[in-house]
Amino acid sequence: MFAFTLIAYVLTFCYLFIQGRFYWNWIEFIKEGKGSKKPQAPPVKWTVIVPARNEAPHIAQTLESLIDQGAEIIVVNDHSTDATASIVSAIKEVTLLELPPNQSGKKAALSYAISIAKGEWIATMDSDVIASRNWLQSMDAARDENTVAVAGPVMLSPTNTWFERWQALDFCGMMLITAASLRLGDFAMGNGANLAFSKKAFEEVGGYQSPSGKESLSGDDMVLLGKLLKQFSGQLAFASSPEAIVFTPPQNDVKSFIQQRWRWSAKTGLNHQPSLTLTLGLVWAFHLGLIAGIPLMLLGLVDSDSLFMAWASKIIVDYVLLRVAARHFDHEEIILWVYPFQSFVHALYVAGIGTLSLLPFEFEWKGRKARR
Repeated sequence: MFAFTLIAYVLTFCYLFIQGRFYWNWIEFIKEGKGSKKPQAPPVKWTVIVPARNEAPHIAQTLESLIDQGAEIIVVNDHSTDATASIVSAIKEVTLLELPPNQSGKKAALSYAISIAKGEWIATMDSDVIASRNWLQSMDAARDENTVAVAGPVMLSPTNTWFERWQALDFCGMMLITAASLRLGDFAMGNGANLAFSKKAFEEVGGYQSPSGKESLSGDDMVLLGKLLKQFSGQLAFASSPEAIVFTPPQNDVKSFIQQRWRWSAKTGLNHQPSLTLTLGLVWAFHLGLIAGIPLMLLGLVDSDSLFMAWASKIIVDYVLLRVAARHFDHEEIILWVYPFQSFVHALYVAGIGTLSLLPFEFEWKGRKARR
């Protein structure tokens, strides 16, 4: 029992330390944004790139939100089998590219478009998201003359059911961690649904090619950010303005949610960021201990006081982080609907997806299957 109890205390301390660093750096990040003004970066030309595969239900609305942003817009059709291409081709303000037959996948589509883009800065966006009216202007305002990449916030909409609200609260937490990690400089996180970078810097680091030589269906965002952080430390930014937010639909059911998060977890081995891998490993171990600790306590292998301490620590520290994040992104009301059950569901999800990510099973995305 002593060994299990000791492990519980060590993992709880690690989790509190990790979350405490994120919280502190988020608070400092917000203070810096309010107390100082970035030097005006030289004006640049922008290209917005939207890779699309079978997005006929969403693509028109996405492009509508981009037309008046003042940028070149390129959609890359990744061998869609629905009406995506015909919908895009009818919008005169948008350039439609067809991905060559010998190429497939999001990274290939993005790389193909970037190679011919006229913009000095590239913004990538998923084909099912909606940009705010001043989205690109807000992303541009987040950079200075030394910045090579800007990660923007992604929120979920609509959020009508409990499950959708839970996902929205989880996204708030992820955005806080993204901003805090970029300020820390230990590792880089971001979401390709709202990411901008210098085309010159992209070419200097070799684009989306993974340093490990491994490839995945996605992972474009984490691979690129990891390489940019290594070569341009301190020159990555987060756009905290509410106007920089893009909105994407939540997953409709548990199966699609698991597929999405499983795919995301597959990116970890591609980015070559040891501090990120260590952080994710400790967070996974802590949550695995929380879930496994319940049957172990019933078997008398774990002290009930240490398990209660671990759960109480998670519930309290997560609430503090999620409250400040939800307040900043105008999602504070979601906590009242979700939080009483959020902690247990979150622990189960982190432990489960983290474990699945270690196994060589197939996951599915956009009608294609791939192994981790």
